[in-house]
Amino acid sequence: MVAFTCYRFFGKKLWLSILTGLVVFLNPWHAYSIWGFMTENFFLSFLLAGILMFLYFDETKKRKFIFLSLLFGFFAFMIRQVSVVLPVSLTVYYILKRDWKSAAWPFVATLLELAFYFLLFPKTTEMTQDSFLLQHLSSFDYMYSLIYSCFLLLTAVLLPYFIFIFDAKEFKNSYKKIGIFVIAWLGLLIVLDHYFKPDVVSWGEFPYIKNIWERRGYYPRGILGTKYYFAGMFSLYKYWDLLAKVVFSGFIAYVVLIKRRIVNFFLILTVIYLGAMSLVSSFYDRYLLVLVPIMIFYLLSFEIKFDFTKKVLLGIFVLFLGLFAYQFSVDFVLSNRYVWDRSLELVQQGQVLPTKIICTNAWRLTYFSSEKNYLYKFSFDSQEANPTYAKDYYLVEAHEISFPLNIFKNPKIYLYKKIVKTDLFNNFSN
Repeated sequence: MVAFTCYRFFGKKLWLSILTGLVVFLNPWHAYSIWGFMTENFFLSFLLAGILMFLYFDETKKRKFIFLSLLFGFFAFMIRQVSVVLPVSLTVYYILKRDWKSAAWPFVATLLELAFYFLLFPKTTEMTQDSFLLQHLSSFDYMYSLIYSCFLLLTAVLLPYFIFIFDAKEFKNSYKKIGIFVIAWLGLLIVLDHYFKPDVVSWGEFPYIKNIWERRGYYPRGILGTKYYFAGMFSLYKYWDLLAKVVFSGFIAYVVLIKRRIVNFFLILTVIYLGAMSLVSSFYDRYLLVLVPIMIFYLLSFEIKFDFTKKVLLGIFVLFLGLFAYQFSVDFVLSNRYVWDRSLELVQQGQVLPTKIICTNAWRLTYFSSEKNYLYKFSFDSQEANPTYAKDYYLVEAHEISFPLNIFKNPKIYLYKKIVKTDLFNNFSN
């Protein structure tokens, strides 16, 4: 759908539109969602369909398209209620254009969706609790750092598009304009980074926001211990982070000073979505998935001209994302499959009850296992790395995660059996 939208409404050639679709498909959050069975997949599909119908309506002014846009938005709303941002954004967009008739339909849809949610929508226990925390608004450090980290991550996974909007012809050999732009660029880079406190958001290091994508892979905290790393990991994230900061600050300076054409529907939707999600009790990085295609549409609205060099760079970036997604995806699937299958094997062989195995979060939630009462434990830590395992556990086996082109160093998962008093007594007797 992303590729079709680029082809139909942004005038990009078919193969270039396909590359753009691959950028969305291969970005870290979407690559994980394929294996994690997250609701983002369904939610994103309906939301993109709603955006596509909006583009048809904005072009033709045929009423059926705005109805279809709001209908797809409602389907997305049934999956994730934050989808109410679509009719809200449409309302704001048409109000800013002073198109009152077009603004009326999404405004009514917003009211109906909110009424449906509060009066009829079946709510889970989590929905009835305080899932939105207005006190976030009183914390400048949290709000600023969260929003800034979101834009840095979006810049990182969409680097070519952020870079491609820069056009040297805009300066027209004006040294004054170049000087002002460079000063603004450097000033923004310093100021934006000065107030940035990523540790108040989550990890305190790129990629900043918790849950799916971490430095060592997808959801590595689902298994105990410190996960193995890959060659060049620290350098990759160091320069990826630095490049995102430099490009994003330059992007703001360029758009404000040179383009002077900032606000459109896609930016409105991005701002309203981030504003709503910044109030949730726990912000997860997978929430950014929906903004990846939206930011692409926003950047393409600047009418980027793809010359040969840009096409090559985009192709290289897609290959990089593909390799990145392959490494993290295969490692995630194989490591979790081993731990789950081996746990089932222990249970089926009658060696232990499922509640006495500590492996993945999915297993804990399925069998209500507890770290206070267990016999077997899976961990990324070896006995050399974690002395506790050498003292209190038997090493049952060390399983290596192996697949073609694996770049991880010593990718092993260790299965331990807890030493209990009866074991110590038997050993003493023998």
